[in-house]
Amino acid sequence: MYHIGHWKTIGDSYGRLYSYAQENKLKLGDFFYEDCLFDELTMYGYENYITQISVQIV
Repeated sequence: MYHIGHWKTIGDSYGRLYSYAQENKLKLGDFFYEDCLFDELTMYGYENYITQISVQIV
């Protein structure tokens, strides 16, 4: 999934990810990975940051 916004609000995206997994009876792996695609080096303003969140579905 992709989180758009400041890193302080990334917990909201994790919450939506967990909710989606529970609603669809998906089991998530143990490790999550965050890749910052756009940060202060490429975008202006925290609200424009884009972070990719990856997790294995087992």
